[in-house]
Amino acid sequence: MNKLYLLLILLLAGCSGGGTGSSPPSDDFAISLAFTRIAKVGLDDIKVSATITNNAAPASGIAPVVTLGSGTLSTIVEASSGVYDFTVTPGSTGEFPIAVSYGGVSKSGTALVLNEVHMDWGQPMSVEGLVNTEGYEDGPVISADGEWLFVQTGPIYFSGLTYFPSAVGCSGTLVGCAAMTHGDWVYNTIGSYAAPERPGFYTKRIVLGQINHFTDFYGGLDIFSPPTLFYGFKRQVDGSYKQPFRISIDDNQEALLSPFGLYPRLNSASSATILFAFNDPTDQQDDGGHEIYSAPITLGQDNDLMTFTTAAGMTRVSTTATLLNFPSHVGTQGNPHLYSNGDGTVNSVWVDNEYNSDPTLDLFYYELTAGTFPSGTWSSITQLPTDKLDLPGSSESMPFFDGATLYLHRDSGIVSSNYLGGAYSTSGSWTSTISVIDGGGSCTIVGCISVVGEPTIATIDGKIYLFFVYALLRSYDGGAYGDVNMQIGAIEKK
Repeated sequence: MNKLYLLLILLLAGCSGGGTGSSPPSDDFAISLAFTRIAKVGLDDIKVSATITNNAAPASGIAPVVTLGSGTLSTIVEASSGVYDFTVTPGSTGEFPIAVSYGGVSKSGTALVLNEVHMDWGQPMSVEGLVNTEGYEDGPVISADGEWLFVQTGPIYFSGLTYFPSAVGCSGTLVGCAAMTHGDWVYNTIGSYAAPERPGFYTKRIVLGQINHFTDFYGGLDIFSPPTLFYGFKRQVDGSYKQPFRISIDDNQEALLSPFGLYPRLNSASSATILFAFNDPTDQQDDGGHEIYSAPITLGQDNDLMTFTTAAGMTRVSTTATLLNFPSHVGTQGNPHLYSNGDGTVNSVWVDNEYNSDPTLDLFYYELTAGTFPSGTWSSITQLPTDKLDLPGSSESMPFFDGATLYLHRDSGIVSSNYLGGAYSTSGSWTSTISVIDGGGSCTIVGCISVVGEPTIATIDGKIYLFFVYALLRSYDGGAYGDVNMQIGAIEKK
């Protein structure tokens, strides 16, 4: 009897408590952000829609926290269940870091405000991940599928590249340069040259955070030689670019000899053929300028395109690259772009003459007339029309042609022209150019964006994206010079 009574008490205790006895689910918040450009007279506003869920259900009736790097924040409104809208109004062009937080979770993005954005394009954004640093990033090029982004980079001040040769700077000599007002731009490093951003960067000429401009090449001269290399980055599930790998020319790991512009043609998920411009000091061709080479690379791992040594004078000891068989190599052939037909056969190579002092000679192309890429026969170099594309009074560079539209850098922005058919050299084959995005030119407000350029196009999840470089004013001395930080951005076509 006592045992039966005790068993009954235990059973009743196990069934008490008004439920199953399980604990309520713990909070599991998630946040996603959508950025929309709100066009208006003057600078455009930035609209942000923050979708917040808790255990995959809309988190309604909460008060998310918004943190701004700059700009003016509007009232936060719950536009629909779990979706919170707000607007950021800028006071100048520049970067606008925006973060939304709730329940121990935070999501952020950096919107860009430019002087001009065409109505067909959305909200420009800074590329997320390991691409942008406080150092130098330039020459972006994206693979056609958007999976691989390539950037020329180095732990250097971009402004040092202009300050060194300037008459109000170092006047083209290292003698006394360190003592000049901005001599630190020439000698100091800035940004990363190690993992995780830049694993394997050549650091032979970096000593205690200073650039040693003495080089074993060119007879052991002490010459202005900021170290840069190309890096590739893999697109991540969240749209950022990480997993950096080096694409370099091994010059005793001095990072002195470097490609000038690069373009990838994907062969498979793990391999590509790249075009790059390079001035081989041991093979000067027709005029001692840059020429166009192709080379195979393995995606996702370090690649050395050429190897040089100074053991017995400057010598190229190995190469995976092939010089394209153009009829002539006269002129600075830079920033190459490879255009292929719809069936994948190579059609043409587009180049610029960026360092030519003559502004009437900027944009050119070669057509593949026989054989196959890269060993086929090419046409002579041909200039693009001077009344629409290569204008005499403007500076153009970085042509990118996708078969329907030509994008190019002109002055402080990126313009485009639609292809109507016919010879590329004929004016009637092109529409007049329109401005896509523009930085507006010189600016003196710290944080402003003055110039955008280096257009490159990808299709990602069925949407067209334009990747570009932008120049951000990091500091300004109130006189002739400002410290400009070159960064990589992207914008989606509506």
